[in-house]
Amino acid sequence: MHSINRSFRFSPEQTTAPNIDFLVQRVKKLIVEFEDKKCDSSLPLVVVDKISDDLLKELERMHQEFTCYNYESLLPQLIETNFYSSLARLQVSEMNNQLFNHQTVLFKKLISSILTDNSRFSQYPNKISEILGVYLLNFVNHNNLLEYQIIYLNRLVLNILKICSKNPSIFHYWLDINSSNSNFTSYSTSKQLPLFSIIYNFLKYDKEYDQSGNLIKLMKLTHESPILNSWFYNHETLQEFFEGQFISLYNKALQSPQRCDPQIKDSLTGYLDMFNKIIEASSSQLSNLYIQCFEENFLNSILDGILNSTLVSFMFIVLTTFSNNKSCSILLDRILSSKNFTRFLERIIEIEYEVTTLLAILHELFLSHEFTILKTISGDQGFQAHNYPNVSHDSIRNIEMKTIAVLQDSINDIDMAMVNFVNYNMHSSSLYWFNSNMVFPKFYLSLFLDYFRNYPKLNVVLNEFSSTIFLKVNVLGNQKFKTIVDYLYVSYTKYLELVKQHEKYKYDTFEINKLRLNKYFTPRVNLLNQLEFENYQASEELIDFVNLQENLQLFKKFLIDLYINTKFKYIEYDHAMS
Repeated sequence: MHSINRSFRFSPEQTTAPNIDFLVQRVKKLIVEFEDKKCDSSLPLVVVDKISDDLLKELERMHQEFTCYNYESLLPQLIETNFYSSLARLQVSEMNNQLFNHQTVLFKKLISSILTDNSRFSQYPNKISEILGVYLLNFVNHNNLLEYQIIYLNRLVLNILKICSKNPSIFHYWLDINSSNSNFTSYSTSKQLPLFSIIYNFLKYDKEYDQSGNLIKLMKLTHESPILNSWFYNHETLQEFFEGQFISLYNKALQSPQRCDPQIKDSLTGYLDMFNKIIEASSSQLSNLYIQCFEENFLNSILDGILNSTLVSFMFIVLTTFSNNKSCSILLDRILSSKNFTRFLERIIEIEYEVTTLLAILHELFLSHEFTILKTISGDQGFQAHNYPNVSHDSIRNIEMKTIAVLQDSINDIDMAMVNFVNYNMHSSSLYWFNSNMVFPKFYLSLFLDYFRNYPKLNVVLNEFSSTIFLKVNVLGNQKFKTIVDYLYVSYTKYLELVKQHEKYKYDTFEINKLRLNKYFTPRVNLLNQLEFENYQASEELIDFVNLQENLQLFKKFLIDLYINTKFKYIEYDHAMS
């Protein structure tokens, strides 16, 4: 064993250390011996332990040297002499805690130096890429790592990503199979990307450590690195992971006795949110690929499946997750543009399944993602402000007269609603076209045929939804909508008279029993033909006067919202044109 001269010391300003060269060579030699001997099963364990102990002693001596000299001044020497390249090859899973600790401390110093001064990477791009790439390979086998190593790895990944974001050229070194840097490609990194493998392993095996943020950071770099983008395009690991999670959760939901198990819902929401963020973060090429896989391997099978509570609940969770995420646009746009989604809507509407929930979800989508109005309400006609003059002053006046007649005892309600509109909503009004030939607008209009027969809970949601429609859409530019309003107004006056009679004779058993034999009014055939609702099913249901009274009050709210929105839009547009 060579002895080290302890009597000789350099001042911190000195940039070379006589002992460092010797220690570097000694450590490199011991690492090679350690890696060779530990794989030789014929050797006694004591031989490998002896080499490990010697290596540990030399690393301790290096730490002592670093306390005497400026580490930053020694770093070029440590990189150029391949000290870090050798140190990176020490297999984490084969080391004891002491060796791991020394290796970790030295790599923390290196990574901290690069993060503090990125010129280090610029000075040694190939060397540092090789060092970090080989080092990361030690952590790819997640199941062999101990808990304290996993905790360290969680932080390491974040710091490596910071280096990558400043130096995306590192991926070219890691992934180019034609690279002249054979030392690194011999570790099979042309077939795998260790940084992604580690993040993926965390996602799959160790959910305690949330890696979604790190994955998003990595996917953002596909914009900066063509070779990273190509690698993800040619490797299906990410698609298969999400596909597996979605299908597994759906199968669990089918087997669950609960309609929508909260745990399954939370898991699905989490994976959907992560998947959407990947779509938004990735290059356009990858986004399109991932969406296509999502549609073909999962979404379309849900949309085209046999309608049941699990399937509908699953699809509603998908839509709700996206409505709660304001950054979601690419994936949501594709879903709403899908013919499969249109057919799904048609099937739900046809059997009137979960109508209230569907309205509430679409309302939230309209509020959080205005472009969804174009997809579901306007279609190809889109934004057509120039059509607003087709709404004549007479149309506005007609709505005004109806509103005043209905609210003759509550005119103050109109004034208050006007003040609220000017203060909170006027700045966000739009003039999207109302295309009554599309699936959802047609369904929306159909809900008003039985407005006064609906459960009040449905009309509350319908009114809220309508408030947003009136704010964003030029409804009075559509003749079918105006026909619906006329029908509702006439129905309101008839029902109001019945309610008054019901109140008048509430203590007259004979008269009240006669009134309770009244059935809900049925739209006339010519009205149904005008609206193209030939399949409307007339009801023979007796009037529920408790619900009817509530619905009459809800109609007032509906009419106030319609009047104020259309009036102020007309005033605003007229002012802009003058």
